[in-house]
Amino acid sequence: MTALEIPISLLDLPVQVSSPKPSGTLIVSESLCFKEQFTLVITPYLSMGKLPIKLAAEILRLNVRTLQRRLSAENIIYKPFIEQLVFDEVKRRLCETDESITQLANRYGYSDSAHFTRSFKRVAGVTPSAYRKLSRSH
Repeated sequence: MTALEIPISLLDLPVQVSSPKPSGTLIVSESLCFKEQFTLVITPYLSMGKLPIKLAAEILRLNVRTLQRRLSAENIIYKPFIEQLVFDEVKRRLCETDESITQLANRYGYSDSAHFTRSFKRVAGVTPSAYRKLSRSH
């Protein structure tokens, strides 16, 4: 695991991302909202599973209540949001890697592959292996 410490002063600054216009000739800077900044910072830690809000606040060097307020300002509730981020990361890894279902279950903090498969199917409507097959056939 790699840990990063981000000074609070940097978290308060808008993030600038350069992106080409459809014509491909102009570059425009766009500020990222807190949700996007949060996602960029937390994504490397998602392999720890569903991060407790206290740990996420420590990573961001924020007080838990401050983190809750900043997310709330964007109509985000921490627990379902982090669960969705983990689920999105699991889907990405299913599509892009050959990791076994058991390896993915262990990586993302599930007690066993059966629990992981049930959870995944409840959200996605298909098992992880079926999802992988579907994604690779497209």
